[in-house]
Amino acid sequence: IGFVGFGSLGSMLGRGFSNNFNVTYHDPKVNGTQSDYKKVGSLKLLAKNADIIIVATPASEFKKVINKLVLYDIKDKLIIDVLSTKVLASRVYKDNNAQIGNILSLHPLFGPPSNNDFIKDMRIVVCQNDGPKAKDFCDVLKNDYNFKLITKSAKDHDKHMALHHAVPFVLAHV
Repeated sequence: IGFVGFGSLGSMLGRGFSNNFNVTYHDPKVNGTQSDYKKVGSLKLLAKNADIIIVATPASEFKKVINKLVLYDIKDKLIIDVLSTKVLASRVYKDNNAQIGNILSLHPLFGPPSNNDFIKDMRIVVCQNDGPKAKDFCDVLKNDYNFKLITKSAKDHDKHMALHHAVPFVLAHV
């Protein structure tokens, strides 16, 4: 698995998947000595060598990353995003559909602020599951990690998450 973005969420997922997968990452913001995993010097090298690419960048960088990845031959790769905004991800994927053969759009309902360790039995929202490699990876999540997969449309996901995040924020400031 190659990660694009190895900050808090990317590195947490990397630690969790390292039991079953060889983990590499590309993140210019992370010093290579800060991690136990191999840092790849370019997005091109990561795209060439990783069969599964997990994009764990801020939403503001997602479109730029996907637009760069499709310049490399990624048709047979599995592209996974872990963005918290799924309508954006679905639009970017739609714009690049011909160059991406396997897409899995996930939103883990756990993360570094609540959990520094990768724990089995957690919930993940699946908003897009296209291609045989995406379906196979969902099987790995269910069978090897015992994750509970919740299927939602991108629009329903974003609406639900907006309410979920907005209500506590408003209540905390009232």
